[in-house]
Amino acid sequence: MEQVALENAHYRKIELSDAIYVVDIQGYIGDQVSKEIAFAKRKGKEVIFHSVYTKNNRIRFVEK
Repeated sequence: MEQVALENAHYRKIELSDAIYVVDIQGYIGDQVSKEIAFAKRKGKEVIFHSVYTKNNRIRFVEK
């Protein structure tokens, strides 16, 4: 029950935000984060992936 409340609160934060920042170390994205990305996209939020950045410049991320 508490887990569901926490998840709902997290999705509410996504609804209130302009974008989400996904920390996908070595390209790994877990199941819950995948659900959050899909939710954010359905809500029209920008999704920014950590993997698209290098130390000196930005590179294009290719979705799988």
